[in-house]
Amino acid sequence: DPAEADRLSAAGADLCLLRPVRLAELGRAITRALAARPGAALSLGARKFDPSTRLLDDGLGGSVRLTEKEAAILARLCREPGRTVPRQELLDQVWGYAGEVTTHTLETHVYRLRRKLGQGKDAPARLIGEGGGYRLELAGGDSPSSAR
Repeated sequence: DPAEADRLSAAGADLCLLRPVRLAELGRAITRALAARPGAALSLGARKFDPSTRLLDDGLGGSVRLTEKEAAILARLCREPGRTVPRQELLDQVWGYAGEVTTHTLETHVYRLRRKLGQGKDAPARLIGEGGGYRLELAGGDSPSSAR
């Protein structure tokens, strides 16, 4: 109901989902809401990642802006550090693709995200592809932590 959406917006609600709500849509909305919390920046070793602004500290005093999908992938992998998140799970949670979809969009985004994170053994964080999915590995085996 558009009138209800206007009422919720006027009341300061940041999120309104229209019924029927699809599970993938709800998951994306929750992820966006959690990422938008102030002070929700994550520490990736010596670097910081702020999902709400999609800014990644470049390690040289500047920052790199991630695309919406790159930030969603990184935030998703940060939630379960060390766990290999299956490709299909990422496609479903980041893009809303249900079922088997033939696409290389995930691999393309991971390739670009790897370049922004830095490569090689000296990189503070690396995206590792294994077992049909991806996992985040931090230098020294640390876990991503809140940098409040």
